[in-house]
Amino acid sequence: MSWRCSLVVLLVFVVGVSCGPGQPTYLDRARPMPDEKTHSLVQQLLPLMKSRTTQGADDLVRIWKEFLGDKPVPLKEASLYTFVYYDFSHRYDQIFLEASFSPGRKEPMTRVGTTGLFLRVFELPLPARLRYRYSNGDSPLADPFNPEVDRVQELWHRAEESRMDVATLRWIVGASEAGLYNQDLLMVLPPGYLRNLAWTYPLVVLVGLDGDGWTQTLSQLMQAKTIRPVIAVSLGTKDGQAWAAANLKATLESQVLPWVKDHYRVSEAAQDLALVGAGDSTKAAFEVAQARPDLWMKVWHSFDTNFLKNQYPTVAP
Repeated sequence: MSWRCSLVVLLVFVVGVSCGPGQPTYLDRARPMPDEKTHSLVQQLLPLMKSRTTQGADDLVRIWKEFLGDKPVPLKEASLYTFVYYDFSHRYDQIFLEASFSPGRKEPMTRVGTTGLFLRVFELPLPARLRYRYSNGDSPLADPFNPEVDRVQELWHRAEESRMDVATLRWIVGASEAGLYNQDLLMVLPPGYLRNLAWTYPLVVLVGLDGDGWTQTLSQLMQAKTIRPVIAVSLGTKDGQAWAAANLKATLESQVLPWVKDHYRVSEAAQDLALVGAGDSTKAAFEVAQARPDLWMKVWHSFDTNFLKNQYPTVAP
């Protein structure tokens, strides 16, 4: 056999091994790495998880999340990135990573024992091109470690830093936050929030709106400077049903308001706090606002652009 034929055979063999069945390929030169390469901060957490009950493991992960603070997730060491997910619902035996370097494929994550902790490690030479999310195999899941997502984009995370001229969308997993007691929140932060650290903003609390369809309207109004920049928080419905006034009042006063004010720069002015009801939850919002004139502005309109334009005309924050 000539050397040219030998070279062709060798190339065919190499291509067959690297691209054959069971050998997935990745874009942007990404490479899966063994779990032993996981980030050192995760390595420190793993032995602590072993002796914990389910409740104890949840509490430990909440503490670990606070310890991480503003550290970017996925966690980076050199060119290795550790993706971490924690299932506070304890419903899933398998969590998948969906990433731009693995288009159309769900990458199974490694479960740590029988806990709700899942991880996966990749080498990413081009992290700036990364977009990713987690799923249960059927539906995307909100990430308890990184709530910031592309606006109205099915929970895809951005790898690059947030732009300052656009509104920021955040899905807060209530189970991951001490003080929220499993109450999930969907938040919109105004353009420039992460830069203008001396500013405080009016707070608009919405109840009765499931999904994120309203966020695009609000974001566009703020980006076009049609309304004053605000922080908006949606509680959605109560387990798929309309809120009752008693439940809404207790949830707002003991959970949502204290947590939001502790974590975000909310104006303390009385006129800068609005409660907005939508759909069948409008009546509950009306009753809560009526009962607390010292706390709530008497606002119980359904969510619409006229309310926002009238209530928060464009003025300097």
